Amino acid sequence: MIISQFRNYSPINILFLSIVGFVLCLGIFLHLPDKLDSVIFEPALGNLLGENNLINLSPSTNVFITLILTISQATILNRITSHFNLLGKPSFLVALMYMTLASLFLPFLILSPTLICNFISIWMLSKLLSLYRQTDVKAEMFDLGMIVGIGSLIYFPFL
Repeated sequence: MIISQFRNYSPINILFLSIVGFVLCLGIFLHLPDKLDSVIFEPALGNLLGENNLINLSPSTNVFITLILTISQATILNRITSHFNLLGKPSFLVALMYMTLASLFLPFLILSPTLICNFISIWMLSKLLSLYRQTDVKAEMFDLGMIVGIGSLIYFPFL
């Protein structure tokens, strides 16, 4: 039933995606820790900027912001697959699968550098897929290298 609904490319599926994301994150909403420290970027970047990279948010706010970020990543990834016609016909199945897989891993349930770097990975995927239509790819490859550098400032194992 859910998969047949998400095979259609209709705007109501964004609401259903939000509901599915909330249900999948319900476990962490019900068992929130007392204190949750969010490290947004690598300590080396914090030393360079001279700032503390800990964000003091309440655990419920942290998980809610993470849910919004994960839903936005799912819709962006779905838009990329629809734009480049990777599945043959537009659907919301990619967004549903992304939300399901992202809810399995703990770094994607709290605000973390890994979650932030997923935006960069999706951006890199979009640039890589757009290389197919271009004749001169040197500038795009340089951009991809710089994007990897930015990602490694946020999360060093991004390399």
